[in-house]
Amino acid sequence: MSNIGLNTNIYHSTRIYLDLLNNFLVDFNYAKETGNNYKNEEVIKFFNRVSDSSYIDPETQILRSFFNRFYQTKKKSAESEIKKLIGKVEKENLDNNAIQEIEELIEILKYECSQSYARMKGIR
Repeated sequence: MSNIGLNTNIYHSTRIYLDLLNNFLVDFNYAKETGNNYKNEEVIKFFNRVSDSSYIDPETQILRSFFNRFYQTKKKSAESEIKKLIGKVEKENLDNNAIQEIEELIEILKYECSQSYARMKGIR
């Protein structure tokens, strides 16, 4: 695969999940204000996929590598930390720490998305 093709795929993948997590936090905040439930099925599926090493498709592997790198800097296991997030999302029990962690994962996806876009454009 060419570099442009690779970076296009990275951009596309990170953009999809960046939007997913951003929309989830918007829904969560809106639901919290109105007292309604929020939709969490897609986020749970996504977190399950990136935390399960049996998924070997390239998209999942690259996303997992981004998250693994992030958690390694915190000296934590990506798999166990994401599983904790899954539990909180499933039980609709998101505390400020979980929200902050999701926001940090969003920042990782934003960074990787912008880096791949820059490489596609020939800036990097």
